[in-house]
Amino acid sequence: MAYSRSGFTLIEMLIVLAVIAILAAITIAAISPSRQISSAKSAKHDSNTRALHNAVSEYIIDNWTLPDATIPVGSANALPICKYGATASGCVSLDPLIPEYLVSIPDDPDEPNPLFSGYMIFQDDTGQMRVTVPFD
Repeated sequence: MAYSRSGFTLIEMLIVLAVIAILAAITIAAISPSRQISSAKSAKHDSNTRALHNAVSEYIIDNWTLPDATIPVGSANALPICKYGATASGCVSLDPLIPEYLVSIPDDPDEPNPLFSGYMIFQDDTGQMRVTVPFD
């Protein structure tokens, strides 16, 4: 009587499981959720700082003046930008930019102060406006 063998050997099963584990590890590393979220936050911050900078620049071109006289000189003296309608001391109000230059003042959910937007503004040594994100 001839013995008919059907199925897989233990070695074959272990090799298949090892290949699946390696592919799973590569896939998880490639689509790391924390890295994707961090990258998305960074892109949003870049977009918002660019929008704020462009709006301030356009306002200066149109009006020949700063939207708020308290914009400091030097990155070490940068002040936070107030949320729209906030009247807090120690922050720069960009309310004159709404609605002609910006739809709204962008805000960062990581900002702990409810009156601040999460973005900082200052003038560099040449008088150009700079907008930064302190948490990036």
